[in-house]
Amino acid sequence: MLTGAAIFGALSLPVSASSGNEADVRAIRAIEEAFLVAQNGQQVAAEFSQDAVMFDPMPPTFDGRAAIEEHMVDAFSHLKNPRAELLSMHIEVDHDLAFAFSTQRMTIEESGNIPREFVMRVTDCYRKIDGKWKVVHNHTSLPVNLETGRVLYMADLKAK
Repeated sequence: MLTGAAIFGALSLPVSASSGNEADVRAIRAIEEAFLVAQNGQQVAAEFSQDAVMFDPMPPTFDGRAAIEEHMVDAFSHLKNPRAELLSMHIEVDHDLAFAFSTQRMTIEESGNIPREFVMRVTDCYRKIDGKWKVVHNHTSLPVNLETGRVLYMADLKAK
């Protein structure tokens, strides 16, 4: 399981055409940056609202912050040396609603310390609750070869 929020590792921040109140855009960008370097599920879940919903590549749908935290804690426990790089991000803010969508390069190590790189596509929807931005919906997807049902790794994408 790898998830929404592109939660690990190093970062670079190409942000395109962000719009809305600059302070709100900066606040959301800071949350997205924190997801990239978070090292445990509690850090990630803390940025979600109590009633948040997560659509992760791995079923099921996770309803509520408690379920998301449990899922994220489990996810971190199965990953070896996870790292992330933000390839692109776009943020839109309109009053008390906002979204950020991004593409991220994820690297994890498999048995034998062999690194596997793949792209994640992440959309986080935010609501300002009691003056703070909280994720209310997260959707993460991975490019998949529909013929084989397997995730496309960076090497597969570069070969095309």
